[in-house]
Amino acid sequence: MVEVAYAADAAAGTGGPGGLMSFLPLVLIFVVFYFLLIRPQQKKAKEHQG
Repeated sequence: MVEVAYAADAAAGTGGPGGLMSFLPLVLIFVVFYFLLIRPQQKKAKEHQG
């Protein structure tokens, strides 16, 4: 029974670098949104202002 708990814990990616790796897709999505949406919008606003 304890082995099953350890296996479930490992599959969830908790603890150590595994927990950090679970946030990696979220960070990548944010970076893609920044380059595709936020940065061009700021450029357009700067051109409109100046």
